[in-house]
Amino acid sequence: MPREALPAAKLYALLDREFRRVRNPACTNCLMPLPFYREPVDAFTANWHIGTPSRCARRCHLAMAEIVARLWTRYDLKVPRERRKTSRPNASRYDRPLQRSWPP
Repeated sequence: MPREALPAAKLYALLDREFRRVRNPACTNCLMPLPFYREPVDAFTANWHIGTPSRCARRCHLAMAEIVARLWTRYDLKVPRERRKTSRPNASRYDRPLQRSWPP
């Protein structure tokens, strides 16, 4: 089943809504981290990750991990055009090291 590609804002809204639904009501500190793009390792993994959430005594970090594991198979992050496999237009600009005279 192909994954549905969502913009980062919609993917975060979905993750946050799911987390708010299952989190411990006594915890008011934990927030779902923002998803960010990463190159998928293989065809079975998603192209996004949330990083490692902080450990919580009320086990919110486990709820986040379960949500990510469930939604990782269903959604991909819509890749911005600048992240696609194209070269930068001014790539040669960064090839030369910065030359400074010492002392200033």
